[in-house]
This record gives sequence, C-alpha cells and structure tokens, in this order.
Amino acid sequence: MHANLTAPQLSAHAIRRGEARLSVDGALIVRTGVHTGRSVADKFVVDEPETTADVWWGKVNQQLDRTHFTTLKHRVQAYLQGHELFIQDLYAGADSSQRVRVRVVSTSAWHALFARNMFIRPRSMNSLASRPTMSSCTHRRSRPIRTSTA
Repeated sequence: MHANLTAPQLSAHAIRRGEARLSVDGALIVRTGVHTGRSVADKFVVDEPETTADVWWGKVNQQLDRTHFTTLKHRVQAYLQGHELFIQDLYAGADSSQRVRVRVVSTSAWHALFARNMFIRPRSMNSLASRPTMSSCTHRRSRPIRTSTA
C-alpha cells in the first residue's frame, strides 16, 4: 500500500508497472482505454436519514440502501486484497466551510496521480478530517446489485 505519494513517486510507479511511459519531452503518457469518463448511470448515494432530504435524487444520484452498500463494500474489499494499492487523501471544494474530504483508493499509480491533480491536496496530513466524507475505489467492475429503488 502506497499512501499519499508525491507526483514524481506516482509517475515512477506508473512507469515501473507499465501503466505509462514518458514522452520525448518528459510528459507522462497513459492509454486510458475506451471508457475515459464517468458513467452517470453508475453513481449511487447511500440513502441515510441524515442526508436523504439534502440529496437531489434522480438519474444522476441514485439511491442505494445500507444493506446493498455493505454488500458492495465487502466485494470491493475482497477484490483489493493482495493488490498493490495507491491511496490519496484529498479535498473537493476550495471553500473550507464547504470542503469535503475524499479518499481515492486505486490499483493503478497513474489514476492516483490523476486524482492528485483533480482534487486539492492538504497542506499537511494533520489538517485532514478524521474520516473521509467520500471514498472512491477505481479499477473495479462489479456485478450489478439489485436495489429496492431500482
């Protein structure tokens, strides 16, 4: 497990693992494959009493009950066992009063580097909240879970 590596360290891992290569000018080149964006149809939010009234439910924010979330979480945890992991603890939102802590767990160094560039890096790890508000695990395809709201 590699937690909060720097950009040069992530680049070195990506090259070592064959995920990327350097251009003649030194830029990191990654082939992302055919699926390069986030599928709106694959976004689920756990429906909890504390947040249910604050979420705009619909096609983009689909409800997922706690039982189905727990099942999916266990599948992902099982998948991650034995994989080399790259973790980045970051923030979304520049306004500190609206800021959300994000933890990205990836099986690829280049994706951790991508996340590091997309989100805000904390000045120090001590400044992070104790638990992430949102977590993302990349490079995992899962069987569909039938939900009570689907």
